[in-house]
Amino acid sequence: MDLRPGYGIRLVSAAKLLHEHTAVAADDREWSTGPVHLAAYLGAASLPAEIPGRVRVLVNDGDRVLVTWDRFGRPDCFPGGGIEPGESILDAACREVWEETGWHLDRASIVEIGWIHVESTSPPASNFPFPHPDTFMTVVIARPQPRADVPSGWIDVEGFIQRSAFVALSDLPLEVRTDPIAAAFLRTLFASS
Repeated sequence: MDLRPGYGIRLVSAAKLLHEHTAVAADDREWSTGPVHLAAYLGAASLPAEIPGRVRVLVNDGDRVLVTWDRFGRPDCFPGGGIEPGESILDAACREVWEETGWHLDRASIVEIGWIHVESTSPPASNFPFPHPDTFMTVVIARPQPRADVPSGWIDVEGFIQRSAFVALSDLPLEVRTDPIAAAFLRTLFASS
């Protein structure tokens, strides 16, 4: 068993999953909740049901990727968020992309390509709701439904994303191009296109 300071015991299902798979990219980052270690894995996997699920979506329209900018001006190519109780990965992907960007996804185009493991590497804040250090995010690719543009009155329902745009690979923001996690999934996306 793997004891983590401030967290207790890592779930057996999480330990087994991580033992059976090899990451294709990894990175250490500082998040608002503290330091984390991220690892990218290719291919579908049965993620631990005991841990609330999350989904991240790479939306492309040919040779461009949907990039979002948060209220601090930070770019990201993975709109997404938590999967609500009883919600499928597909439904969560569609809902999250709509909430964060105003784009509807072509549901038939959604394909699972991998997952991200996020491990908190310091004791959690006193109000942290989970007793374990692990979070898992399913990564899917999808195409947008055709439409003219984002409605003029659209805003992110949570107020975190300020804008989004489709960006050519050659014009991706430096933060996205140099992110090893994003790069692993972008290579997979455009290798299959």
